[in-house]
Amino acid sequence: MGFYFGPGPTTLPDEVKEQIKVGIDRCPDLPVGILECSHHSAFFQSYLRDLKQKMKVLLSISDGYDIFFMPANSRSHYSLVPLNFYQAGLCCATYVYGHWSSLMADIASGLSSSVSVSEVVLDPSSLGGIDILHTVSNETVHGTSLSHPFSEAASVIIDATSDLCIRSFPIDSYDMVYAGMQKSLGVSGASVVIIKRSFMESAAKSLPQPQSYYVYHQQSSIVGTPAIFSIWVCGLMVDWLMKQGGLTLLSNRLLDRSRKIYAIISEHPMYRLRSIKHHDYSLQNICFDVVDGALEDFLTQANARGLYGLRGHAARGGVRLNLYHTVTEDAFMALLSFLSSYKVLSTVSQ
Repeated sequence: MGFYFGPGPTTLPDEVKEQIKVGIDRCPDLPVGILECSHHSAFFQSYLRDLKQKMKVLLSISDGYDIFFMPANSRSHYSLVPLNFYQAGLCCATYVYGHWSSLMADIASGLSSSVSVSEVVLDPSSLGGIDILHTVSNETVHGTSLSHPFSEAASVIIDATSDLCIRSFPIDSYDMVYAGMQKSLGVSGASVVIIKRSFMESAAKSLPQPQSYYVYHQQSSIVGTPAIFSIWVCGLMVDWLMKQGGLTLLSNRLLDRSRKIYAIISEHPMYRLRSIKHHDYSLQNICFDVVDGALEDFLTQANARGLYGLRGHAARGGVRLNLYHTVTEDAFMALLSFLSSYKVLSTVSQ
């Protein structure tokens, strides 16, 4: 028995896991389970329509936006966004401030000459004159994030995989928001796209179906067989988030939890935050170093206390604490207790 704080796929609430167990055996009004359910069934078609409406309520999305789902992870959109929207004559840029936004810029720059060349912007004060800006709203690897709304650029597109349904932010400030669903909306295998209808009109119309936002939008997510299970679990998670009181309440709880964690880090002699500029420390992905070669000792003691998934990303190292909304109060209190009381038992020279 223990508590898991991994970066994603993250833990699912016990209530949702019980619903999954039932749904695998039987869908409402069908003699089969969700893994065998047809995307043409009345059950799934109705479920998909209801899910989009629930998401609009949960996220306070205005009527000028549409939602669709794609069988793609967030990284797939790093190429899909330029292919669909970057046109000759437009100034299109990637704002880079961390691991994933750097990868985003690399992928955009590597596309064929048929796609308008993307600029890379490293300073938020240099965003003037940009027609389309693409970035990541929360960088999980180094534990940094952007304030919402981020930019006054004409059209802003964000990868909000580790932000959507975690922090409460105004969707209407962006032309397009997309996210892989394995952080706060269930399991991996699909992504959700929230797009301003007027911006959707500028998408390329001649791309192959698997690459075309226009096609997925026009066909209401049903381009071939969609990721039925992932979409279904997303609906269960949306219901769960609403049952917990909604995003304002959960965001305030996250802010309170993160402040407690950062206070311990700043006061503990064995912990160090790395300095950042132009942006904020992440509330949901808190990264820090354990000094004097004590990282392995820290992780070993954490595991002994039943705390798992604390090792930082390979690109950064150190410790990463992932405070998604599915972290229970018991798990959070156990984490606080360990962080406060940690003392070195053994070190490894570096």
